[in-house]
Amino acid sequence: MRCWSSSAVEALRHDPSCVFLDLGLPDGRGLAALVTILGAARVTPVIVLTGRNDRRFGDEAVAADAQDYLVRDDSTAYLLERAVRYSVERRRAQVTGLAL
Repeated sequence: MRCWSSSAVEALRHDPSCVFLDLGLPDGRGLAALVTILGAARVTPVIVLTGRNDRRFGDEAVAADAQDYLVRDDSTAYLLERAVRYSVERRRAQVTGLAL
């Protein structure tokens, strides 16, 4: 099984503002897909969006360097907007800290 489609990794070269990553897609499952996308994303914040309502899995995703973890069924427009704003700022602070 591929870890992630080459077109998804290629799209990250255009430095999007944020990435929502579903870890339940056929071409990328679990934390291996997250690690692949994080490696390609460089400075782009990555938010894991999935159907798994498993707090331990969410903690593992954040520990692997995702900026946030959201359960798809529990997400509202407000939560999505807030997650993007906070994730962008957290990633910006992280990149700045690494540069110093």
